[in-house]
Amino acid sequence: MSATLRLLLAATALAFGGCGHSSPPREASASLDGVVARVGSVGLPPSLVAEVARAQGSPPGVALEELVRDALAAQGGVARGLDRDPVVSWQSTTALARRVPAQLLDVAAAQGPPTDDELALVSVEHAVVLRSPSLREEDALEVAAAIHTAVLGARSAEEFQGRANVVAHPRAQVIVQPVGPFGADGIDSSGGSLDARFVAAAFALRAPLETSPVVVSPFGWHVIQLVERKAADGSRADRARELGSAVVRMRARMRVDALLRTRTERAKIEISPAADALMAKATSAPQ
Repeated sequence: MSATLRLLLAATALAFGGCGHSSPPREASASLDGVVARVGSVGLPPSLVAEVARAQGSPPGVALEELVRDALAAQGGVARGLDRDPVVSWQSTTALARRVPAQLLDVAAAQGPPTDDELALVSVEHAVVLRSPSLREEDALEVAAAIHTAVLGARSAEEFQGRANVVAHPRAQVIVQPVGPFGADGIDSSGGSLDARFVAAAFALRAPLETSPVVVSPFGWHVIQLVERKAADGSRADRARELGSAVVRMRARMRVDALLRTRTERAKIEISPAADALMAKATSAPQ
């Protein structure tokens, strides 16, 4: 966590190997509006200092000195235009992106104990367009979208399977099958483990026969229909102790997936027709 936080302050600090380890000069101030220190326009809140100190196992004063040096180095990098370097810019973007799941995990944990719905077992029908080196993503998405359109309104598991199976998919491999029952930890009745994105999408379905949007996982592009949600055997307290952390992770995953789905709908994403050739050339170039 500390690396991510500090990267936001000092993505360019490595460009200044001569910064050394001496303490930067300090100037006492009567009031800094709740921050521990301010370096130019950058304020260092006590929560940041405490988090870096905990992560490094160092005293707060040492963590503060390092953060001040990082802020000074980063400002020097900006003055030299290093913040416009594509690698540095992307490092900052990545640091912000990595912070989102962590923040949403905190929100999920603060939501409270698991509900009965979150402790239940769910069973689903599911169609997946499997990933393949020879299958282009746009073709896979086209098949998955056609399956989604075909199964909407299906009034039984059998009807879901029938509708999904008649969708043409000449360049793709499609599997249509029941899955479950499984819990929030993704463990199904056979002891197998399901992908976290699949589990979150299944639990997000509220009523039987409700159908998910297209869900992307490492295995492919899924369309899921809820068949049943039922209480698991055993006491609720035992179930809550067993699945508490899994439920929190599932809640966070639901929020992340909803955020990405919204941003995908709003953002313009363009892929160059020459993307494969450009990437192959870049990866084969001598270092």
